Amino acid sequence: MYQWRSYMAFTALDEVAVMNGKVYAVSSNSMFAVDKESEEIEYYTKLSGLSTSGIGHIAHNVYLDKILITYLNGQLDIIDNHEDVHNISDLYVKQMNASKQTNTICMHNDVAYMGMSFGVLVVDLLRLQIQDTYYIGYNSTEVNVAGITVSDNHIYAATNDSLHIANLKDNLSDYNFWKTQPLPLASKTLQSLCLHNGTIFIVQDNKLYTWQDNAWKQIVWEYPIRRICKTENHLFLLPENVYGALEIDEQLKIKKAIPYGYIYDIAEDGNTFWLGTQNDGLIKY
Repeated sequence: MYQWRSYMAFTALDEVAVMNGKVYAVSSNSMFAVDKESEEIEYYTKLSGLSTSGIGHIAHNVYLDKILITYLNGQLDIIDNHEDVHNISDLYVKQMNASKQTNTICMHNDVAYMGMSFGVLVVDLLRLQIQDTYYIGYNSTEVNVAGITVSDNHIYAATNDSLHIANLKDNLSDYNFWKTQPLPLASKTLQSLCLHNGTIFIVQDNKLYTWQDNAWKQIVWEYPIRRICKTENHLFLLPENVYGALEIDEQLKIKKAIPYGYIYDIAEDGNTFWLGTQNDGLIKY
Protein backbone atom coordinates (compact mmCIF):
# COMPACT_ATOMS: atom_id res chain seq x y z
CA MET A 1 0.00 0.00 0.00
CA TYR A 2 1.24 3.49 -0.88
CA GLN A 3 2.02 5.99 1.86
CA TRP A 4 2.02 9.71 1.27
CA ARG A 5 3.59 12.75 2.86
CA SER A 6 3.27 16.44 2.07
CA TYR A 7 6.09 19.02 1.98
CA MET A 8 4.67 22.52 2.29
CA ALA A 9 7.56 24.84 1.35
CA PHE A 10 5.13 26.29 -1.20
CA THR A 11 1.46 25.40 -1.49
CA ALA A 12 1.00 25.65 -5.26
CA LEU A 13 3.55 23.78 -7.39
CA ASP A 14 3.74 23.88 -11.17
CA GLU A 15 6.55 21.44 -12.02
CA VAL A 16 8.56 18.71 -10.30
CA ALA A 17 11.87 16.99 -11.20
CA VAL A 18 14.04 14.43 -9.40
CA MET A 19 17.85 14.33 -9.57
CA ASN A 20 20.75 13.26 -7.39
CA GLY A 21 18.82 12.54 -4.21
CA LYS A 22 16.73 15.71 -4.38
CA VAL A 23 13.26 16.63 -5.55
CA TYR A 24 13.12 20.01 -7.28
CA ALA A 25 9.90 21.99 -7.57
CA VAL A 26 8.81 25.30 -9.09
CA SER A 27 6.19 27.56 -7.56
CA SER A 28 5.37 31.16 -8.48
CA ASN A 29 8.55 31.46 -10.58
CA SER A 30 10.75 30.29 -7.67
CA MET A 31 12.44 26.94 -7.02
CA PHE A 32 13.19 24.82 -3.99
CA ALA A 33 14.42 21.26 -3.43
CA VAL A 34 13.73 18.61 -0.80
CA ASP A 35 16.55 16.24 0.19
CA LYS A 36 15.03 12.75 0.03
CA GLU A 37 17.05 11.44 2.97
CA SER A 38 17.27 14.34 5.42
CA GLU A 39 14.00 15.96 4.26
CA GLU A 40 15.70 19.34 4.49
CA ILE A 41 14.34 22.04 2.20
CA GLU A 42 16.70 24.26 0.19
CA TYR A 43 15.63 27.43 -1.60
CA TYR A 44 17.36 28.39 -4.86
CA THR A 45 18.06 32.04 -5.66
CA LYS A 46 20.79 34.17 -7.20
CA LEU A 47 22.55 33.96 -3.82
CA SER A 48 22.73 30.17 -4.15
CA GLY A 49 24.13 30.26 -7.67
CA LEU A 50 21.25 30.79 -10.08
CA SER A 51 21.78 33.36 -12.83
CA THR A 52 18.65 35.38 -12.25
CA SER A 53 15.10 35.25 -10.91
CA GLY A 54 11.76 34.55 -12.56
CA ILE A 55 11.87 30.81 -13.32
CA GLY A 56 9.56 29.63 -16.08
CA HIS A 57 10.14 25.88 -16.32
CA ILE A 58 12.40 23.05 -15.13
CA ALA A 59 13.02 19.67 -16.78
CA HIS A 60 15.29 16.74 -15.94
CA ASN A 61 17.43 15.15 -18.62
CA VAL A 62 17.71 11.49 -17.58
CA TYR A 63 20.36 10.74 -20.22
CA LEU A 64 22.87 13.24 -18.78
CA ASP A 65 21.38 13.61 -15.29
CA LYS A 66 21.06 17.38 -15.56
CA ILE A 67 18.25 19.82 -14.85
CA LEU A 68 17.45 22.63 -17.27
CA ILE A 69 15.99 25.83 -15.82
CA THR A 70 14.39 28.36 -18.13
CA TYR A 71 13.67 31.94 -17.11
CA LEU A 72 11.07 34.42 -18.25
CA ASN A 73 13.78 36.70 -19.68
CA GLY A 74 15.43 34.00 -21.83
CA GLN A 75 18.30 33.05 -19.55
CA LEU A 76 18.99 29.31 -19.27
CA ASP A 77 20.68 27.53 -16.36
CA ILE A 78 21.78 23.91 -16.28
CA ILE A 79 22.40 22.17 -12.96
CA ASP A 80 24.59 19.08 -13.22
CA ASN A 81 24.65 16.15 -10.79
CA HIS A 82 27.44 17.84 -8.83
CA GLU A 83 25.07 20.79 -8.34
CA ASP A 84 27.26 23.11 -10.40
CA VAL A 85 25.24 25.72 -12.31
CA HIS A 86 26.11 26.48 -15.95
CA ASN A 87 24.55 29.45 -17.71
CA ILE A 88 23.60 29.91 -21.37
CA SER A 89 22.81 33.56 -22.08
CA ASP A 90 22.64 33.61 -25.91
CA LEU A 91 18.85 33.86 -26.05
CA TYR A 92 18.80 36.47 -23.29
CA VAL A 93 21.17 38.84 -25.10
CA LYS A 94 19.68 38.30 -28.55
CA GLN A 95 17.81 41.31 -29.96
CA MET A 96 14.32 40.13 -30.96
CA ASN A 97 10.69 41.19 -30.76
CA ALA A 98 9.26 37.79 -29.82
CA SER A 99 8.86 36.69 -26.23
CA LYS A 100 11.82 34.72 -24.85
CA GLN A 101 9.68 32.79 -22.40
CA THR A 102 9.65 29.01 -22.86
CA ASN A 103 6.28 27.32 -23.37
CA THR A 104 7.32 23.68 -23.02
CA ILE A 105 10.39 21.38 -22.88
CA CYS A 106 10.99 17.89 -24.23
CA MET A 107 14.21 15.98 -23.49
CA HIS A 108 15.68 13.55 -26.01
CA ASN A 109 19.12 12.02 -25.51
CA ASP A 110 21.51 14.91 -24.72
CA VAL A 111 19.28 17.60 -26.24
CA ALA A 112 16.42 19.76 -24.95
CA TYR A 113 13.78 20.72 -27.51
CA MET A 114 11.97 23.84 -26.32
CA GLY A 115 8.67 25.17 -27.64
CA MET A 116 8.96 28.95 -27.92
CA SER A 117 6.78 31.83 -29.10
CA PHE A 118 8.80 31.90 -32.32
CA GLY A 119 9.40 28.20 -33.03
CA VAL A 120 11.62 25.44 -31.65
CA LEU A 121 14.84 26.15 -29.77
CA VAL A 122 17.33 23.27 -29.53
CA VAL A 123 19.77 23.23 -26.61
CA ASP A 124 22.77 20.89 -26.46
CA LEU A 125 23.02 19.99 -22.78
CA LEU A 126 26.31 18.16 -23.23
CA ARG A 127 28.17 21.08 -24.85
CA LEU A 128 26.09 23.64 -22.94
CA GLN A 129 25.11 25.68 -25.95
CA ILE A 130 22.18 26.53 -28.19
CA GLN A 131 22.41 24.13 -31.09
CA ASP A 132 19.75 25.42 -33.49
CA THR A 133 16.47 27.27 -33.94
CA TYR A 134 13.66 25.97 -36.14
CA TYR A 135 11.19 28.46 -37.62
CA ILE A 136 8.51 26.01 -38.72
CA GLY A 137 5.77 28.32 -39.99
CA TYR A 138 5.07 28.70 -43.69
CA ASN A 139 8.14 30.05 -45.48
CA SER A 140 10.10 29.82 -42.18
CA THR A 141 7.90 32.29 -40.33
CA GLU A 142 7.54 32.41 -36.57
CA VAL A 143 4.80 30.34 -34.92
CA ASN A 144 3.98 29.88 -31.25
CA VAL A 145 4.88 26.29 -30.31
CA ALA A 146 2.70 25.31 -27.35
CA GLY A 147 3.61 21.62 -27.19
CA ILE A 148 6.54 19.46 -28.26
CA THR A 149 7.45 15.78 -28.10
CA VAL A 150 10.10 13.60 -29.74
CA SER A 151 10.44 9.93 -30.70
CA ASP A 152 13.56 8.11 -31.85
CA ASN A 153 12.88 9.20 -35.42
CA HIS A 154 10.50 12.15 -35.43
CA ILE A 155 9.79 15.46 -33.73
CA TYR A 156 6.24 16.74 -33.18
CA ALA A 157 5.65 20.44 -32.49
CA ALA A 158 2.13 21.74 -31.94
CA THR A 159 0.56 25.17 -32.18
CA ASN A 160 -3.05 25.80 -31.19
CA ASP A 161 -4.08 24.95 -34.76
CA SER A 162 -1.67 22.39 -36.18
CA LEU A 163 0.72 19.55 -35.44
CA HIS A 164 4.04 19.99 -37.28
CA ILE A 165 5.93 16.73 -37.90
CA ALA A 166 9.48 16.16 -39.19
CA ASN A 167 12.08 13.42 -39.40
CA LEU A 168 15.00 14.09 -37.04
CA LYS A 169 17.45 13.13 -39.81
CA ASP A 170 16.20 15.89 -42.11
CA ASN A 171 17.35 19.50 -42.26
CA LEU A 172 14.86 20.84 -39.71
CA SER A 173 15.95 24.43 -40.31
CA ASP A 174 14.19 24.14 -43.68
CA TYR A 175 10.44 24.44 -43.13
CA ASN A 176 9.81 22.35 -46.28
CA PHE A 177 10.78 19.24 -44.31
CA TRP A 178 7.98 19.85 -41.79
CA LYS A 179 4.58 18.34 -42.56
CA THR A 180 1.46 19.85 -41.04
CA GLN A 181 -1.64 18.14 -39.66
CA PRO A 182 -4.60 20.23 -38.40
CA LEU A 183 -5.56 19.68 -34.78
CA PRO A 184 -9.10 18.45 -34.06
CA LEU A 185 -10.34 21.76 -32.60
CA ALA A 186 -9.21 24.74 -34.63
CA SER A 187 -7.92 27.68 -32.58
CA LYS A 188 -8.68 26.02 -29.22
CA THR A 189 -5.81 26.24 -26.75
CA LEU A 190 -3.49 23.24 -26.78
CA GLN A 191 -3.28 22.13 -23.16
CA SER A 192 -1.04 19.09 -23.54
CA LEU A 193 0.92 17.01 -26.06
CA CYS A 194 2.84 13.80 -25.48
CA LEU A 195 3.99 10.60 -27.14
CA HIS A 196 3.54 7.28 -25.34
CA ASN A 197 4.26 3.84 -26.79
CA GLY A 198 4.18 5.27 -30.30
CA THR A 199 0.82 7.04 -29.89
CA ILE A 200 0.35 10.81 -29.99
CA PHE A 201 -1.95 12.25 -27.31
CA ILE A 202 -3.22 15.82 -27.12
CA VAL A 203 -5.62 17.71 -24.86
CA GLN A 204 -7.69 20.56 -26.29
CA ASP A 205 -10.69 22.22 -24.67
CA ASN A 206 -10.40 19.68 -21.81
CA LYS A 207 -10.88 16.83 -24.29
CA LEU A 208 -8.43 13.98 -24.91
CA TYR A 209 -7.55 12.93 -28.47
CA THR A 210 -5.24 10.34 -29.99
CA TRP A 211 -3.88 10.15 -33.53
CA GLN A 212 -4.99 6.79 -34.95
CA ASP A 213 -5.25 5.58 -38.55
CA ASN A 214 -4.43 9.04 -39.91
CA ALA A 215 -7.25 10.69 -37.99
CA TRP A 216 -7.88 12.27 -34.59
CA LYS A 217 -10.02 10.15 -32.28
CA GLN A 218 -11.59 11.56 -29.13
CA ILE A 219 -11.30 9.42 -26.00
CA VAL A 220 -14.31 10.19 -23.81
CA TRP A 221 -13.85 10.29 -20.04
CA GLU A 222 -16.19 10.94 -17.15
CA TYR A 223 -14.31 14.13 -16.23
CA PRO A 224 -12.88 16.94 -18.36
CA ILE A 225 -9.12 16.44 -18.81
CA ARG A 226 -6.80 19.33 -17.96
CA ARG A 227 -3.51 17.71 -18.87
CA ILE A 228 -1.88 14.42 -19.77
CA CYS A 229 1.38 13.75 -17.92
CA LYS A 230 4.02 11.28 -19.07
CA THR A 231 6.76 10.07 -16.73
CA GLU A 232 9.57 7.67 -17.67
CA ASN A 233 7.32 4.59 -17.62
CA HIS A 234 3.79 5.78 -16.90
CA LEU A 235 1.02 7.86 -18.42
CA PHE A 236 -1.39 9.87 -16.26
CA LEU A 237 -4.54 11.86 -16.91
CA LEU A 238 -4.99 14.95 -14.74
CA PRO A 239 -8.71 15.77 -14.55
CA GLU A 240 -10.02 19.33 -14.40
CA ASN A 241 -11.28 20.44 -10.98
CA VAL A 242 -10.90 16.92 -9.56
CA TYR A 243 -8.38 15.74 -6.99
CA GLY A 244 -5.88 13.05 -7.97
CA ALA A 245 -4.65 11.48 -11.18
CA LEU A 246 -5.54 8.46 -13.29
CA GLU A 247 -2.86 6.16 -14.70
CA ILE A 248 -3.92 4.60 -18.01
CA ASP A 249 -2.51 1.57 -19.83
CA GLU A 250 -1.86 0.86 -23.52
CA GLN A 251 -5.57 0.10 -24.05
CA LEU A 252 -6.46 3.49 -22.49
CA LYS A 253 -8.03 1.77 -19.50
CA ILE A 254 -7.59 3.02 -15.95
CA LYS A 255 -4.72 1.14 -14.35
CA LYS A 256 -4.46 3.00 -11.06
CA ALA A 257 -5.82 6.11 -9.36
CA ILE A 258 -3.72 8.47 -7.25
CA PRO A 259 -6.24 10.01 -4.84
CA TYR A 260 -4.15 12.85 -3.39
CA GLY A 261 -4.02 16.51 -4.32
CA TYR A 262 -5.07 18.72 -7.20
CA ILE A 263 -2.08 17.58 -9.24
CA TYR A 264 -0.23 19.72 -11.78
CA ASP A 265 2.86 17.58 -12.34
CA ILE A 266 4.22 14.11 -11.54
CA ALA A 267 7.85 12.95 -11.35
CA GLU A 268 8.72 9.25 -11.28
CA ASP A 269 11.39 8.09 -8.84
CA GLY A 270 11.71 4.31 -8.88
CA ASN A 271 8.61 2.99 -7.13
CA THR A 272 7.78 6.46 -5.80
CA PHE A 273 5.90 9.32 -7.40
CA TRP A 274 6.41 12.96 -6.44
CA LEU A 275 3.28 15.01 -6.98
CA GLY A 276 3.31 18.76 -7.55
CA THR A 277 -0.10 19.99 -6.39
CA GLN A 278 -1.89 23.30 -6.38
CA ASN A 279 -3.14 23.17 -2.80
CA ASP A 280 -1.09 20.64 -0.85
CA GLY A 281 2.51 21.38 -1.84
CA LEU A 282 4.83 18.52 -2.74
CA ILE A 283 3.44 15.05 -2.02
CA LYS A 284 5.48 11.85 -1.87
CA TYR A 285 3.35 8.91 -2.98
